[in-house]
This record gives sequence, C-alpha cells and structure tokens, in this order.
Amino acid sequence: MKAKSFITLTMVFQSLCVLSQVNDASTNHLFAFNMDYARLGTVFNDMPLDNINGSPFLNEEFKNGFIQTRSDSIISLVLRYNVYNDAIEFKINDEIYAIKNNESLKMVTIEERVFMYKEFIKSNGTKHNGYLELLSHGKNELYCRYRIRYYPRVPEEAYKEAIEPEFKMQSLSFFYADSFTTPIEFSTKKQLSSLMDEKTQESIHKISRNRAIKYWNKEDLTNLFTTLNK
Repeated sequence: MKAKSFITLTMVFQSLCVLSQVNDASTNHLFAFNMDYARLGTVFNDMPLDNINGSPFLNEEFKNGFIQTRSDSIISLVLRYNVYNDAIEFKINDEIYAIKNNESLKMVTIEERVFMYKEFIKSNGTKHNGYLELLSHGKNELYCRYRIRYYPRVPEEAYKEAIEPEFKMQSLSFFYADSFTTPIEFSTKKQLSSLMDEKTQESIHKISRNRAIKYWNKEDLTNLFTTLNK
C-alpha cells in the first residue's frame, strides 16, 4: 500500500507542476477538454450483466479518481476500469459512459491505482495498445496488464448440466520499461535481466540471493522494483 501511495503522490505532484486547471466534470467540461465518450447500457450480448457470473470490471464500484489529459488538464471523476473492453468508465448524474479517445490521456488514477494507455510489446514481439497499471515508478518501471475472458453459456446436454455464462480474470502479464522505452513483456528472471543494463542486472542477482522472487507474482515484482528504484 505504501508503494502504491508513493507512486500516486509522485505522479500527482509531477502533474501539478505543469497543471493548467482542475475541474469537477460534467459532460460539458469533457467536451471542452476534447474528451470523446459514449453512453453505456447494462447489457452484454443481449443479456443483462446481472445474469452473467463474474464481472468485466477490475472493481465493480465506481471510485474517486482523476484523468490527466496530454494537454495537462486534470478532470475529477468517479471511475472504474472495464478490463474486458479495456476501457475507462465514468458516471455523471447516474449515467455511465466510456472514454473513447484513450490516446488523448496521459494518466488515469482510480483511488491509489495509476493506469496509462500505452503501446506495449508482447513476448512474441507484436505491438499493441491498451491500459497498463503502473506498479513501480522510477528508472525501472513495472507495469501489469489485466485480461478478462468471456465464456458463453454452454447448453444442457445428456448427463451434463448447462454451464452459465461467465467473465473470468486471466493470468496477469508484466512489462518492463526504463524512462525512454516501450514497455516489454517478461515472465522470467532471464527475460527481465535481458532488458536491463549490467548494473541493474547485478542488483537483481544480489536481491535474489536474499529472497525468493516469483516473476509471475504481482507483490514479489512490485517489491523487487521498489528496491531497485530506491
């Protein structure tokens, strides 16, 4: 929690240094900041979301947060992250909307969590764009990407009950970047070390001698990068 608080506060203070203005949002304000958005319903594949097991959201509830645009304006909103759609949603006057022009955003903060819409490189070398959560900020930056898969209903068969539709969280993906590079996916110590300079590689080896690190575990990796960035 302390690491996340530090990330959030650091990013906010950096933003405030170049801040042009802060606004409580209305749809008029969003138009003024060139925010493109769409009103959402509560139906998926012609089925109410309440009838589907699981959730497409990282957290179902809307939380206080803000959006920083690339023009360095900050808009205060209540937000949530729709992982399945890879979209930031907000609520105004009990209406739910999703931001469409994600490339115009520099940073999204939901409570103490920081999300950035970025280009990233998968382990197979393909390039993609989407939201990454910033887990550690500094010379060595750690990001993770969430994925939720939808499993449609499987009808009842002989001797088999029907399987109801479900949203299900998939394994997390982790990405490394320094201050100037595109985040690149890794899943092992060897892959991570290959992306770093020799001095940082030596630091990882020293840290690894004193503690076991699971390179697929969010808490282990966050602690590792927090140590590297001290």
